[in-house]
Parts: sequence; C-alpha cells; structure tokens
Amino acid sequence: MFDNEIEDIKTKYNIDDVEVLQLSMSVDKSCCMKCNGKCYIIIDTDKISSVAELKSTLLHEAGHIKENAMYHSSCTLSDIRHNEFLAIRWAVRNCVPFDKYIDAIRDGVRDVYQLAERFNITIESAIKIADYYESQVIEYIKLAHQRGRATV
Repeated sequence: MFDNEIEDIKTKYNIDDVEVLQLSMSVDKSCCMKCNGKCYIIIDTDKISSVAELKSTLLHEAGHIKENAMYHSSCTLSDIRHNEFLAIRWAVRNCVPFDKYIDAIRDGVRDVYQLAERFNITIESAIKIADYYESQVIEYIKLAHQRGRATV
C-alpha cells in the first residue's frame, strides 16, 4: 500500500539498512527487532492512515534501532521510558534537525499544527519535536545564566 513512500522515507532519512516488513499485527501498528545482525521494522499498513503517520511511525521505530533502545515486556517501566526517550530523540533530530526547526519558526510556524503540516508528520510527532527543542533551549538558557551569560 505504501511501498514507494516507505522507500522514499528510508532513503531520505538514511535508514536503508533497515528492512521494513508490511504484516498484519493483532494490536500494535508497528514494532522493531534485530535478528541475526539484521534490523527490521514491522508495520501494519492497514492501521496507517496517511504518509505523515507512516513517516512518524517509521522514524520512531528506526530510532529504537539506531539508538539500540530495544525493550521487551519484562523490562522495568524506567527502562521502557528511557528507551522510548532515546527513540523519540533520534526521530526528532533526524526528522526535523534544530536548524530546520528554527527556520520554521522564522518563517512563521507558530503551533504544532503548522509544524506537522510543514514537515508532513503527525500532530503527536510535532508535539514531541516542540517539547524536545523547548527543553533543550531551556537547558541552554539555564547554563548561560549560571555562567553569567544570561542573554540569548
């Protein structure tokens, strides 16, 4: 259903080393795994409604693989949250690098709906991107203030 889009996303975001399998899944719409040195993303395209959702899903799963942030059902909640953070961070930095995020703001993007539209991602992904970069800017300001350079 999304064969061309999957290949385009893999090429654009340098995840050609990951094989994407389109299979029906009973509950989830996607997952990832490593097996015998190969990396796989399994996606249920029947549960994907748009290219934006496909892109957001593939980049998140690729983040788990690229950051080696895999987990299973017996992991602690803390481990799961940490691995989710690593996957989200990878997806954010690769989908919308900071300079592209700043360019969007300079061009008048003012909310997550505009951000999602500009980068063809889901609203949920746009929220994660805005939250991530906002937290990074806050940390930068705190450090600058501690070092006596409070101007930004």
